[in-house]
Amino acid sequence: MHGKERVIGPLLYGFLGAHSRPSQGLDTDLFGSFSREVARDGTAFDAARAKLSAARALTPGARFVLASEGSYNAHPLLPGLSSGHELLLLGGPDGSELAAGYSGLAGFHAYRAVTKLENAESFAVATGFPLQGLILMPAADSQPAPGPVVKTATSWPAFRQAAAGLLADHGELWIETDLRAHRSPGRRRAIARATLALVRSLTSPCPACAAPGFISSQAEPGLPCAACSTPTGLASAHIRRCGSCGEHSRTPVRATRADPALCPFCNP
Repeated sequence: MHGKERVIGPLLYGFLGAHSRPSQGLDTDLFGSFSREVARDGTAFDAARAKLSAARALTPGARFVLASEGSYNAHPLLPGLSSGHELLLLGGPDGSELAAGYSGLAGFHAYRAVTKLENAESFAVATGFPLQGLILMPAADSQPAPGPVVKTATSWPAFRQAAAGLLADHGELWIETDLRAHRSPGRRRAIARATLALVRSLTSPCPACAAPGFISSQAEPGLPCAACSTPTGLASAHIRRCGSCGEHSRTPVRATRADPALCPFCNP
């Protein structure tokens, strides 16, 4: 619906030789929309599973079904920055699921409340409009407010007209980057990274049962400080665990000592 197949499809074919196609007639906005018309019900996993189910109903002959779901919010520790997570969920013919994803800072997720058209234009320039799409809606007290939502302004004349109209009617405008994949180059890059993570998972079989997904799923902290040997919060090893049979392995990291600047004793 938002062109994700143009990102995911070539990677699946290039690395796995897998042919894929989008489900026809599936309105994924029913499971939640970034522009707030439909609130997501539950977690990202819940939404992805609902998409899998809907796609299977529309394409009963499909061997595998793949769903994508993204979550973006203000960073919990870094004011003024945003972080996001892209989830890919692959459903197998036996009802099995294999999840992969990518998490990181999301500089393309930005928002602002403005009361002047020139401030809206400055925000648009800073975010890369029109290549990066924008969503406009009324604001009140510097927060999104009920009212018309405009996400079809793809040119400067259309943007100025929509922004000026909302400002004239409401006095304050909420403007944010459009995170739908076909309107956000940054999000497409994040989806590509999540797809590569899925490829790595699919090509990492468990040594005991050969099920895919035998990749690092947990970091074991405790890398010792180079100055005093106190265990730090840095990873000392990575744990691989099979979701099918429970087989697991521990692989130490290459580094043997941590920077004392990161030590809770040397640098509390």
